[in-house]
Amino acid sequence: LTLKPGQQHSSALFASVDWGKTQAYALGLNGIFINRRDREAHGIVEESDSAALKTQIREKLTELKDPKTEAAVVLQVYDGDSIYQGKAKADAPDLVVGYAPGFRASWQTALGGVPIELIEDNKEKWSGDHLIDPSQVPGVLFTNFKPTQPVQHIGEIGTLVSSLLELTSPPNQSDATDGQ
Repeated sequence: LTLKPGQQHSSALFASVDWGKTQAYALGLNGIFINRRDREAHGIVEESDSAALKTQIREKLTELKDPKTEAAVVLQVYDGDSIYQGKAKADAPDLVVGYAPGFRASWQTALGGVPIELIEDNKEKWSGDHLIDPSQVPGVLFTNFKPTQPVQHIGEIGTLVSSLLELTSPPNQSDATDGQ
């Protein structure tokens, strides 16, 4: 994201952005959008250049360190083409940032602002905004029964539920009326 000449930050929604020089921008808590020609109102990045730009952004973000602690800020950057499907895919971010524990996007960035400092201490309540890389968030499955099979990841829950429904499904309606 490139700001207009003389601007160092902005608290309002993209108020100081120089769209003619901006290749990518952040919006929301962990989404990055490529400023694509023919998709964005002031897009400048050709579709043929998009993949290389995403790779460059991904590499730079995963190299980002907290200057005070040298801790990694970003663990993984996910390609939107790989994680989103369906009709709404066109509206989804091109990249999704998986932050290391203890890091997140700023409050200003989430709303299209540009803070002065790249990394700053968070002094506000921070709760449940789902920015941490999934590899750092263990899942827990609570049930009131013992699962019939182990569940290693969320993709297996559908299979578990289907198997339970088959085991406990009500008798076929024709079976129920045969005895009458």
